[in-house]
Amino acid sequence: MTWQVLDMLTAAAEELNQAQAEVEYRKALKQKSTDLAASGQQLEALVLEDILQGRIRSEE
Repeated sequence: MTWQVLDMLTAAAEELNQAQAEVEYRKALKQKSTDLAASGQQLEALVLEDILQGRIRSEE
């Protein structure tokens, strides 16, 4: 295996890890939104839904 191939595989693994982290982050936001709505905090739940839909940018 050449260093070029190894570099390409490493880059692909990093991209995959980033994508998985984004999926997990979105799942956590969705769960929090559901929990907030269930506890009567509809406004907060709607804000999280807007963040999930890309209507509001979250500051990370």
